[in-house]
Amino acid sequence: MDCKEVGIDFMDYREFSDAPPVILDIMDADEGWVSDTADFLGRCKISLKELKEKDGLEIGAGEIKVPKWYDIKFGTDENSPACGQILVSFELLQGDDTEALPVEIMPRKMHDMVDQQDYDVYINCLGLRELVSIGLIPIQKAFVSFMVKSLTDPKLSGSLNNIKTIPGEPGSNPNINSTIKFNIPLPRDELYCPALSCIVYDQVFLGFSQPQVGTFTIPLGQIMQQNKKDKAEIIETARWLVNRLKARLNGELIEDDVEI
Repeated sequence: MDCKEVGIDFMDYREFSDAPPVILDIMDADEGWVSDTADFLGRCKISLKELKEKDGLEIGAGEIKVPKWYDIKFGTDENSPACGQILVSFELLQGDDTEALPVEIMPRKMHDMVDQQDYDVYINCLGLRELVSIGLIPIQKAFVSFMVKSLTDPKLSGSLNNIKTIPGEPGSNPNINSTIKFNIPLPRDELYCPALSCIVYDQVFLGFSQPQVGTFTIPLGQIMQQNKKDKAEIIETARWLVNRLKARLNGELIEDDVEI
């Protein structure tokens, strides 16, 4: 997780309802590949009034609020569908008063809040169904690219590689039957755990052209939390069975047993 701290100066607003919303524009940097122009991806508008009412945000509270995911929208219409999310935390300081929470230590504190663990990730990719070509040529040999490098800090992703399945059966319903495995440090908390982005491509003209067919995501955080719950339930059931067996071996009467 790459934490960034940004300071914004506001005029003296007596009430949160008078303050303008915080507007975040999400851009995509081309970094000189085609041009140096950043592409606009979407916009997030966050009301300070809502932050006060829902999250108890106060000026000079001296604490970092737990970050939350906010929707990113491409247009200005409030009813337009979300095209992504951004994880943001807020802290308000009174004027130059940075003693309550020094601004320069906020990113480090955010990193300290994210506890990470190494995970072995296995993905059993069975197949693709009902693919639709975006051009005139029908689907030839589709394959999936798992964007593994996007799961961690770009500075730490040098040892990771994106993984692709091998193009196999032709047509819009190909079977893949491939097992993807990689090891990666991920946050323990579902809130901070990123989703794995996956892109489906089609290999045409002997691989000289690989148009993008579509995308999907795998919610690793939700899967991890569900696995933890399932494991805890299995352990609890096993502990219950062991206790019952011990009680029977010791000749003890169990509550739901019938004494003959």
